[in-house]
Amino acid sequence: MGDFIKWVDRRHFASIRGLTMYVTLGLTVYVTLEAFRFAYASKLPGLEIAAVLAAVTGPIAALQKYTFDAYMRGKSE
Repeated sequence: MGDFIKWVDRRHFASIRGLTMYVTLGLTVYVTLEAFRFAYASKLPGLEIAAVLAAVTGPIAALQKYTFDAYMRGKSE
């Protein structure tokens, strides 16, 4: 599958790197807005809200780092 993605990317049919960056950005916006809505509507105390938000947004931050690193590695190839 990796060779196929590289082939498509080299032929400029679609920028797989760019697509993954846009999808990650969209997910980040969606998760952030949902986290804001949850924090606003929740009846939990502040520290518990912070713990829930950290548990939800932490994996998105890790996904952003991985996606950006892969994007930069792909640009240098």
